[in-house]
Amino acid sequence: GEKCAAKYRELFDEVNVPGRVKLFPHVADTLSILYAKGYLLTIASSRHSQTLIQYANDLKIAPYLSYIISAAEVKNAKPDPEMVLRTLEHLNLKPEEALVVGDATFDIQMAHNAKVKAVGVTYGNGKREEMAECGAEWIIDDFSQLLSIVEYPLFTKDVEKCRDNLYHNHLITYPLIHDLPSAKQNRGYQ
Repeated sequence: GEKCAAKYRELFDEVNVPGRVKLFPHVADTLSILYAKGYLLTIASSRHSQTLIQYANDLKIAPYLSYIISAAEVKNAKPDPEMVLRTLEHLNLKPEEALVVGDATFDIQMAHNAKVKAVGVTYGNGKREEMAECGAEWIIDDFSQLLSIVEYPLFTKDVEKCRDNLYHNHLITYPLIHDLPSAKQNRGYQ
């Protein structure tokens, strides 16, 4: 395990050059809009926190993020709900006050294991069929489509409660950035 991690870090350092990692289309604009509307945006990632911080700063999305949690900070990997539960605890939120956006089945399972609704994305690592099979409440093909989900109180049956409470303004996001040219995604923070 330790040899694998060391080799990964070595390979990562070789290819981790400025400009190699890019945001997926419409991520920056969507984050800006969500942030301006008061949403709390966070990252829960399997990547190491130093990498996430570097990416978020390089990609200029760090100012939008309220919290980051990486695999190094939890005992249990996805699909265990620990990352989501720790995020909720840090922000003093309930599961019904959040939404997880993920690009892999273990992201959707992690959300559901934490009793949080999930949006599956079809770019990055996931495919529409996989997102549907694991029960994602919504499936989107472009990050900007997230706006149509959070703009309308679709994730609660009590429309007035959704409009009147702050829990309409909490969001845990995930698949934001990717490596070129392989299009494998990474994540970001400040």
